[in-house]
Amino acid sequence: MSGLQAYKWIESEINQYRKQQNMSPDDILWYRGEYKDYPKLVSSMMRNVIGANPPNKRLDFGEKVEIKLYEKWIYENFSEHVTFTHPEGHVHQGLKSWDMVYYLQHYGMNTRFLDWTEELAVSIYFAGKKAKPGLEATIWLLNPVMFNKYSIGREYITTPVDTYGDLVSLTVQEGTSIKPAALSAYKPSTINERIYRQTGYFVFTGLNYTCLREYITDLAGEHNVKEESFFYGLKVPYQTIKEAYDYVTNAPFNVNTETLGLDERDFISDQYSYDTYKS
Repeated sequence: MSGLQAYKWIESEINQYRKQQNMSPDDILWYRGEYKDYPKLVSSMMRNVIGANPPNKRLDFGEKVEIKLYEKWIYENFSEHVTFTHPEGHVHQGLKSWDMVYYLQHYGMNTRFLDWTEELAVSIYFAGKKAKPGLEATIWLLNPVMFNKYSIGREYITTPVDTYGDLVSLTVQEGTSIKPAALSAYKPSTINERIYRQTGYFVFTGLNYTCLREYITDLAGEHNVKEESFFYGLKVPYQTIKEAYDYVTNAPFNVNTETLGLDERDFISDQYSYDTYKS
């Protein structure tokens, strides 16, 4: 199978999914590529504070308190950098509200967000970059409009509260009531080079569940709908994802480390890491 054929196979499988769910060509799908089928979809905040494979489906009160305190510490320290100079030399201005946490997410800091993209080629890149023989890659498909409809009762992409500062300032009890939501970060984030290049979007994972997959399973059951009607994991054989990966890294897509902005090191991850916070 050639690279083009591998890409077309993935595209065909997605089109078949769209057809099965009665989606129109205009209905939005977001993608998230991973080199294997992780049992859990866990945010960087959860991975570093609770662990990569949390034993419990829900956070206990102590874990919620720890996450809120760490999140507030990051916000208060980073919010001083309204103007921020990247080590490569370019200056980012106006880092406030949601742009702040989008910036943190894409430059290596721990947040309660999961990355998504509207570009299939970008998800193939991330799924194929670390692909290993014997493992099927997974390209997750999410209908963000339907996800928000079931999660927060709004059939559009929106932030859970007005500003990120508002979210951070909530008490544990108040924060627990804020449900996961699909957020658009692409248009307002031209100051964030990585989001701009990756056409990046996010899902806010909340303060109740440790894993987005388990939340979605319960959410589908609560609304008596099939999980795959708005969330689905497309399994891609190793050879297929590798061929497709090689294809998208060249013309006409040219998706690679440089074009996605990944050649810039995660220069703030150590400064605001959980270990630094605890020290």
